[in-house]
Amino acid sequence: MLNPHHPECVCGCNDPQPEPDCDEWQPEPTLETPRSAGMKILDPFGPEYPRDLGATVAKFRRLTRRGLGKLTCEDRRAYGNAVSAAIRSKQRSQWSRVTSSPRPYCASGTAYSDGRDISAAIRRQHVSALQAYVAAVRRNRTDKEWRDLYGRAMKEKRERELALAEAATRRTSVRRRQRAGVYSAVLGA
Repeated sequence: MLNPHHPECVCGCNDPQPEPDCDEWQPEPTLETPRSAGMKILDPFGPEYPRDLGATVAKFRRLTRRGLGKLTCEDRRAYGNAVSAAIRSKQRSQWSRVTSSPRPYCASGTAYSDGRDISAAIRRQHVSALQAYVAAVRRNRTDKEWRDLYGRAMKEKRERELALAEAATRRTSVRRRQRAGVYSAVLGA
C-alpha cells in the first residue's frame, strides 16, 4: 500500500516527511539531462579542434570548406586518421611535459639506489647498446661491402655443399665395399 503523504515510500507509514532510513523507501527515478546537470551542450558538429594540427590536417580543412560530401571515402578516412594522429601527438607531448623527469647525474644513469637494481639497469643499457650497434654497422655499410659479404657467403655455401656431397659419395662407396666384402666372405671367394 502506498503512503498518500509520500508516494515513494511503500512501507505504509503516515509520516508526511519522506523516510530515507526506511528499509522500503525508494526515491523517485529522475532522468538527468545534460542541461539539468549543468553541463554545457557541445556544438552539434563535434568538438572544436585546435588550429595548429599540422600541414596534413590544414590541407584537409581547406578541402572540406566546400563540404565533406565533396571528399571521397578514402579522403574522409585519411582526414580522420590525420586528425587522430595530430591529437595523439599533442596529447603525447603534453603528457611528456608533465611526466618527464630529468636524467640523474650518476655513473649508471639511473635513479636506483639498490645494487641489484643498478646492475639490472646497466645490463639493460648494455643490451640495448649492443643491439643498436648491429643496426648502426649495417646502416653504415656501402654497396660494395654488401656485395663482398654476399659473394663470400655464397662461396662458403658452395664449399659446404661440395664437402657434403663428397662425404655422401665416400659413405656410399665405403658401404658398397663393406657389402661386397660381406658377400664375398659368404660366397667363399
